[in-house]
Parts: sequence; structure tokens; C-alpha cells
Amino acid sequence: MLKVNVTLYKNTQSAREIKKTCFRKIICIFLCDVHTRRLFVTVKRCRCLVDIADAITTIIYVLKPTCLAASKLGTSHAVDLFLTSRTIIFGNSVFIVCSTTNTSFLTLTRRWSKQNDNITLCVDGHCGKSEKYTESETENSTYTLEIHNFNETDVNMVYACSFGSNNSLSNSVNVFLNEDHFEYHPNKSEISKKADRLDGFLNIEIVLKKVFPIPFCEFKYNDMNLSTAIKTISWNNGIFDSVQMLLNDHYIGFSSGSLNVTCRVGKTKISIMSENFSESKQSIKRTSRTDGTEMKKLIISLAVGNSVLVMIIIILFVNVSLQNKPVIIGQTAHISCLYLSNSSNPIKGISWYVKEGKNLIPIVHNGLSNEKSKYKETDGENNSIRVLNILKFSGKDVNKNYSCEIGLDEGWLYLDLNEKDYVCKLAAKCYENIV
Repeated sequence: MLKVNVTLYKNTQSAREIKKTCFRKIICIFLCDVHTRRLFVTVKRCRCLVDIADAITTIIYVLKPTCLAASKLGTSHAVDLFLTSRTIIFGNSVFIVCSTTNTSFLTLTRRWSKQNDNITLCVDGHCGKSEKYTESETENSTYTLEIHNFNETDVNMVYACSFGSNNSLSNSVNVFLNEDHFEYHPNKSEISKKADRLDGFLNIEIVLKKVFPIPFCEFKYNDMNLSTAIKTISWNNGIFDSVQMLLNDHYIGFSSGSLNVTCRVGKTKISIMSENFSESKQSIKRTSRTDGTEMKKLIISLAVGNSVLVMIIIILFVNVSLQNKPVIIGQTAHISCLYLSNSSNPIKGISWYVKEGKNLIPIVHNGLSNEKSKYKETDGENNSIRVLNILKFSGKDVNKNYSCEIGLDEGWLYLDLNEKDYVCKLAAKCYENIV
């Protein structure tokens, strides 16, 4: 091993021969002293050990910069390491700067590594994966590691910059995921969005399949801010989040307008949706009974004294929909019954039914229920909406038909169990409720 080291550093020793000779004499004297067990000896008495002294001198002289640097430093913090940006955006490049004021380090091997996996990334500017990592010297004694296309495999790691073969002169920086300094912006394929307006009522569903941190979003239709009416639910998606935002049957009228949705992800504001709506008119008839729609006449007879006043109220349609999708299992589900008629007054005598198999079971009539702990009817946002509240919603309440009947008209809604509309936070309890 001594011969190998001498050969390896042979070219670097000729310029320092004088200093090496001094080291050789010191080593030789030390070896002779140990050999003869005398306190004072001369170099002439040590000729037999000169070869060994030369080899050891070479090793010490080569390692001298490291020894001197370590003795001067006493700590690894002479190597400064820091990130150039306080905000890291996934998909962009990340830069880590390594610098030192000690010029004696510059003759040593320089190495970048991931300490978690003990993986060497670059050595003296040469990187094993050049498409992923590159090193540049920005100025004297300052080196920058660029991590291209920063992704999930690059975060929650400890990056180190070191000098010397034993990495004793080094410093490290923690690159750990947190909501203050990291952002993941969803790309187009990770955004699902749809919006429609029917008879003046706006419905919006937006799903951000991958985002970090959870965004704050603003929904605006012309000058109308709809943000407070948005129902938002989020869940973990690996180290990131998924977010669903819903707006159900929110009345905005028939005039033309523009819908704009923007979200602030961390410190960055991004546009999620922009859609224009032309002026529309109220539809007269829905075509499908499965939509819970049909035009019929409700004839109400009012007794006035001895005479009978026949009042014809035209029900344009009845629409039944799940109001708070997705429903959290164990909480309250809200089913809305929207009807349009030629009367501006609220209509009495609304009945709610649930169909189990072939049986049609009444659950609420004119606001009254025999199962008050389970079903409750409340007012909606306007006189044309009634809401059925199913308390402590469970798996037993799905895979059933629910109907809202007004006189001779009715609307149906089938609640089928699916991952999109229902969320269970306690899997064990949900399973018990379903089975």
C-alpha cells in the first residue's frame, strides 16, 4: 500500500522536495529512536530505515493539507451550505450552494452526496447522473449543485458537501417537506373540472388530484364571490394532497357572465378555471323521468265559504340532487328538492319517500317525520327548495331510491355507493354500517 500511495502522488512531490526532506529526517529520527531506544540519535545511524522513512514521509506530506486544515478548523462549519431559494417548487430546479473561505480545502477531493442513502452524486464536478445533477463553480471557492426536475425522490433528504477523502470537512442541509417552503402545482392532467348552469342554478365540481399545500381558492361569477358557498374536502395523496371543491345548485340567474377560479398554492397564485356563460332562458320541460323531472299540473282546491275556488298551479319540474357531495359517512347528508312553478309562494304538502326493494316507505310529509332522529326536512336557500337531512348517514342509507313528491309530480334520486360521492374517515365503522 505504501508503494501505491507513493506512485499516486509522485507528480505532486517534486516541487516540494525541500520540505519533504525535512519531514523524512524527522520520521527517520523517530524510527531510529524507537528502534535503538535511545533519546538522541543521528540520521547517519538510521540508514537502514531510510526507505521506510521516505514512504511514511510521502504519506504524511500528502495528507498534510487535511491535517493542517482540521487543526485550524476544529469544526465542519468552515464549509457553508445553503439553498438559494426559500420556496421550492416541484418540477423546477433546486440549487444548493457550497462555499468555504479556507483555500487549503481546494486541493482536496470535493464531493456531493445524499446522506440518507449514502449515495455520492458528484465528485470534483463530475456527476454520475448528469441529466439529474450538475455542479458549477460560480466564483472562487463557491460551488453550486443543481438538482434538475425536483420531485418526490429528492425531498426529505439530507444533502452534504464535503472535502477530503474521509468527508471529515463537510456540512449538510436538510431538505424536508413543509408547507412554508414547498409547493406542488398540479398540471393539466391532474385537474378535473366542470361547470354548468341550468335554469339559473350553477353547479361546479373541481378536483385537484395532486397539490401541496392545500390551496385557498376564490370562485367568482362576474362580481359575485361564491367562495363561501364552496364545499371543500381534502385527503392525502402520498406526500401531497388531493382536493375536491363543489358548488351545488347555487342560483346566479340567467344573464351572461364569466366564471373564474383562482387558487393560491403556498405563495403562488394559479388559474384553475375560466369559463364564459351566455344569456340563457328557463327551460320549460325536462325530458327524463330518471332525472327526477316531469311537467304536470297540481290542482289545489281551496274552500272559501260555501264556494270552491279552483287554483291551478303549474309545476314546471322537480329535481332531486345530493347537496353536499361527497358525503362524510357518519355525518348528515343533505338531499335537495328543487321545484319551479307559476307560484311565488312556497308549496305545502311535500312528501319524501325511500324505496327499499319494492316497498315505498314514507319518511317525511309536510315537514313531519315518524323518525325524527333520522330524517328532518328544512328550508333551502329560497322558496323553491326543500332539503331532506339524513342524520348520521351510514352505508345502510345508500343503494336506495329517494323521492320528493309534490302533488302529482315527483323527482327521484338513486344513491349508489361509490368513492366519488362518499367518504369514510373511519374505515372500520363504515364497514360495520354497510354490512
